[in-house]
Amino acid sequence: MDTTQQDTTQQVTSTAPATGVKNPKRVAAGKAIAEKRRKAREEQEKKIAEADAIRANDQLRKAQEEARKAEEVVAPPVKTRRPKRQLRRFNHKL
Repeated sequence: MDTTQQDTTQQVTSTAPATGVKNPKRVAAGKAIAEKRRKAREEQEKKIAEADAIRANDQLRKAQEEARKAEEVVAPPVKTRRPKRQLRRFNHKL
């Protein structure tokens, strides 16, 4: 063989992805982390829902209080008139 001759064959790359053996410990750790994140997200959603309910109740209470105050301004409570006190007359002898 001549040393000046070059290899003219082309490399062929496979279109299929190279599937190797996965480390089962890493896979299990990834699943555990995903489960932990899912539970934390669910817990956070519950707390947000509770906070929204508290906020809505507070706004409702404030609105009812404002409405009550507005009614008091429009229709003030009826005041009853007390009879005037009669002055006692003293008989003074001069």
